[in-house]
Amino acid sequence: MASGAFAAVAGIWLAGQQGGGSPVVGNDYILTSVAAVVIGAASIFGGRGSAMATIAGGLALQMIPDLIFTLNISSFWTGFVQGALLIVAVLISSLVLQVGRSRVGR
Repeated sequence: MASGAFAAVAGIWLAGQQGGGSPVVGNDYILTSVAAVVIGAASIFGGRGSAMATIAGGLALQMIPDLIFTLNISSFWTGFVQGALLIVAVLISSLVLQVGRSRVGR
């Protein structure tokens, strides 16, 4: 229920920013939102995660463009760095899951 309410508030806010509504305007945010959850240490396999960790993952993901600008690197690399961070987070999540399974099997 809270998720739906937050989605409605975000939709109203985005429509206000854009000056109108469109059913495809949020498509650019799908990968970013999933990446924020995964980078925030929520398991993509289910069962773990917290709201604070997701917020931390979102903040880390949104600080990448600022860091790239501060380091005077071309903004072309923003997507690459965000994708690399997502891949690293998924690999760490998979390794943690494998280690946990191997310890349970002992």
